[in-house]
Amino acid sequence: MTRLFCRTTACHALTAAVLTMYVPLIAAQDSLKSVRDQYQNKILVVRNFYAGHSLHFASNGKLTGKQVSDDWTTDGFVQIDEINGSGQSMLIRATRLQIGWSSKSGFTVLNKRDREGNLDKKEKKHHELQIQADIDSLAPQPVEVLLSQIFLTGADSFATAVPPYWKLCIHDGLSGIGNLAQTCSFSRELLDVPSLGEQAANAPLSPVIERDRSPFPLPTSKVEKGVVPPHATYSPEPPFTDLARARRFQGMLILSVRIDEAGHTNDIQIARPLGCGLDAQAVRAVADWKFIPATKDNRPVSFLVAIEVDFHLY
Repeated sequence: MTRLFCRTTACHALTAAVLTMYVPLIAAQDSLKSVRDQYQNKILVVRNFYAGHSLHFASNGKLTGKQVSDDWTTDGFVQIDEINGSGQSMLIRATRLQIGWSSKSGFTVLNKRDREGNLDKKEKKHHELQIQADIDSLAPQPVEVLLSQIFLTGADSFATAVPPYWKLCIHDGLSGIGNLAQTCSFSRELLDVPSLGEQAANAPLSPVIERDRSPFPLPTSKVEKGVVPPHATYSPEPPFTDLARARRFQGMLILSVRIDEAGHTNDIQIARPLGCGLDAQAVRAVADWKFIPATKDNRPVSFLVAIEVDFHLY
């Protein structure tokens, strides 16, 4: 046993310093318990849709190391399995949730569940995510503030967090208003996630998206008299994602694309989604497609088309 005998004011100052060092850690532990009770087993959205199985954040909420973002349908949603604190860091164990779209349920979680509704053990193993965050210099800032820098909250709008080609689909799907409200709907499970509520539904759209929101083209749309539609000269097929291939997830999506007077693609929007990362693959591929531009009275004009992208495993 170590004994400390104090007879000088210097010793009292040392004791006070030690106590001052431990007070922030105690406060952090109390805050950890609070967020554990609040977020355990809940579904959240990782800001910026960072990919990978292990993420490390500084106490200011900034990701350290290489920053790689992917599509929200594969790397956005997570279910929090466990939140623990050890010394000067917080460890969050989560399971990444893969999102797909179907006509019956809209955007929904694809991960398999057991009879009790819990995520299948194999799913957790294959899609586990560990988030480590520094809490040594948080005080007097609570852990909740740090978590709000890592995950989207109810004060954020999911519709503004997604890339431009997703914004119209997400906006209409969450608000239930607009041409894409039906084809971009969300399941009840996802609508309960912070950042997908009223704040997201009322998020303003950019002028470019507002301009092209109506009417939305369809593959069967009639062509105006005197207009010759564009013709693709370079149109490589987009590749499957590894995740979609492993799940044997397939289907068809539709993109709304403006072909300019030079035959380049612009203003790409998702008109009918698919999920599981395949929409992003389609957008990347179509962005590089080349066309003989449309003409009206033999003059090149911009033209809004619907492009069907078929993902099927044979």
